[in-house]
Amino acid sequence: MIRAITFDLWNTLIVERSYTDLRVEALREVLLEHGISRGREEILGAYEVVAARYSRIWAEEHRHFSNLEWLALSLKLLGVDLPTDAGELVVRRGEDAFLLEPPSFNDGAEEIVKELSRRLRLGIISDTGVTPGSVIRRFLAERGLLGFFSATIFSDEIGYCKPNGRAFGEALRQLG
Repeated sequence: MIRAITFDLWNTLIVERSYTDLRVEALREVLLEHGISRGREEILGAYEVVAARYSRIWAEEHRHFSNLEWLALSLKLLGVDLPTDAGELVVRRGEDAFLLEPPSFNDGAEEIVKELSRRLRLGIISDTGVTPGSVIRRFLAERGLLGFFSATIFSDEIGYCKPNGRAFGEALRQLG
């Protein structure tokens, strides 16, 4: 007997979209606020190098690559240093890009979640990339869907990406 179902988030419940431009602009603005001028293309180039590294770590090691790691490597590639508080601001702005231009739900996803939650316990198991679980939960709560999920497992919170079994084990634990 099926008692629970887990969903992936990206391209299953919500339509994936790129936030690269907003994140590149966030870094460019904070650099400018600290008297450091770097062009958009140069920052984008560093961002893309780090994205490729993230993809390799995700695919080969199944571990989460934190936003602070992402920023540190980007700054190294750009040859700049930022104070800790400025780095934290870049990370926060980059994470909040998801909320500035929120994605849409796939057709029927909201209705399916509501319908299935009447009979089953539901969970989300999702690799987060640059958008952390805390931001995704806020997005789901603002749209009235968070309460339908008994488990929300995000790679940035557990440190591992799918298909690492820790993500699925944690979902089973939360779902009881």
